[in-house]
Amino acid sequence: MRRDYLVKLSTPIGKRSGKLEVIKEGNQIWGTLKILNHSSPFKGRINIKDECTIVGSFVTLIKTVFYTASGFITDSTVDLKLNDKRNSYLLTGKINQESLQS
Repeated sequence: MRRDYLVKLSTPIGKRSGKLEVIKEGNQIWGTLKILNHSSPFKGRINIKDECTIVGSFVTLIKTVFYTASGFITDSTVDLKLNDKRNSYLLTGKINQESLQS
């Protein structure tokens, strides 16, 4: 199952808007985080309660952030905490309704 979400990433300099493309197959989850003018893949595992753990990266103006994230990706919402070596970032969002109509 594929879902597209409109997301916001909370950073030290404010919230940044983007998209999260998600594919779920069984307990596997993968996709692409499109944020800060870059697209980066992620992958991980998800259970039947929509709890997931994923690994991936995103690119800022000065560095690439490699993260491990945990939280929830449901059929309608995203609520993840991304952790790198020094910082935590919140990634939240809702299903892109336009993607459901195509």
